[in-house]
Amino acid sequence: MADPEPGAAPATVVEVAEEDDVVIISDDPMNSLTVEDLPMGVLKDDNKQAAIRIIEMFKEKAPSMPRQVRDEILDLLKKGAFHHNTSSRTEPSHHPLAEKMWDRQVKGPWWYHITYENWFVLVGIYGLEKLERSAVGPGIRSSIERRYGGDIGIDLTWRNHPVDQGQHARHLLTQLAAKFGEHHRTADQLQKTVNKLQKIAQKLLEQRQRGLTSHDQRASQIAEDDHPMKNWADDYEDDDEWEKLAGYYYFGNEGEDDDERENFFTRE
Repeated sequence: MADPEPGAAPATVVEVAEEDDVVIISDDPMNSLTVEDLPMGVLKDDNKQAAIRIIEMFKEKAPSMPRQVRDEILDLLKKGAFHHNTSSRTEPSHHPLAEKMWDRQVKGPWWYHITYENWFVLVGIYGLEKLERSAVGPGIRSSIERRYGGDIGIDLTWRNHPVDQGQHARHLLTQLAAKFGEHHRTADQLQKTVNKLQKIAQKLLEQRQRGLTSHDQRASQIAEDDHPMKNWADDYEDDDEWEKLAGYYYFGNEGEDDDERENFFTRE
């Protein structure tokens, strides 16, 4: 095989190792994976079949894709974007990816999710024929072709990035503005939560500091009381004071048994 021309993006290489184990090896080693490497979710059998179909289709179409597009599709697979729920196994309109791309209430596309990568995965899950018979498939395909031009919605061979102009571009900007507003409100709420947590943390820190100060004061007081006998002895440095104290301890008040007291202190 000839070496690629300088500056040319290396094509993704796809090999079939076993019947149900398709190996994807891209120019980025981090994006190499097998079907078994993918998260299979709760509905493992259905999800595995969907993953195999997507990867088989990827094997055919990947050489025409820019690296960024290939990596985005692989990232969607790694995140489990192909996973079914109990309703979507038979009805494409209930698949999370389809719901992300099509607003069934207004019967129109969510333009910022009308992407080649999302459509590629959705087609891989169901196939074009089944999507065309579904409630949302034709609308999503038509929207893809409006964004990208041509028959990319059917052929799925990569040609170009979105060309957002005309009426759908205005809808896209409106939806992006609404989405930005939602994110902004969410960010405001998160900031308020952070501020509250900071205040709580500050109060806890102040309480801890007050507790440590109180503890230090108690420890200091205990240290002062650790040697009461020394303090007591310091108060009676004078021999006469010691004599009075000892006399009181052994003989009671002065005047009681003075002879015995005198003999005690003069005893050698």
